[in-house]
Amino acid sequence: DVTLENYEKSVSLENFFFNKPFEENLPFNSLNSFIDTLCGVLEEKGISYGVVPEDMAAPDEAWEYDEYGLNVFSLCLPTSGDDCHSLHGITTTVNKMKDLRDSLISVTNFLLS
Repeated sequence: DVTLENYEKSVSLENFFFNKPFEENLPFNSLNSFIDTLCGVLEEKGISYGVVPEDMAAPDEAWEYDEYGLNVFSLCLPTSGDDCHSLHGITTTVNKMKDLRDSLISVTNFLLS
């Protein structure tokens, strides 16, 4: 997703929903440990991130997945402008796009390991 939050960072973590651990081997068992685990993965890769508090996050598709009882969050590309969903375009950087890609790969690989 894209966001207007945390532009000074490479990625923004938002819209966290923790419902239950589906497998006993998952490294988290609460919302806080879910967030801490994701932050730890990004820190290990040297990727800067910001976390948007629950009361500040704009609803997105994560809310729909929560309805199915999934553990979910939004990994967002920080942008600048008036409307991050504008048809007139938004501003970000190539480095942020690379870090978003690397973040997604790192989190996925971590969860699959």
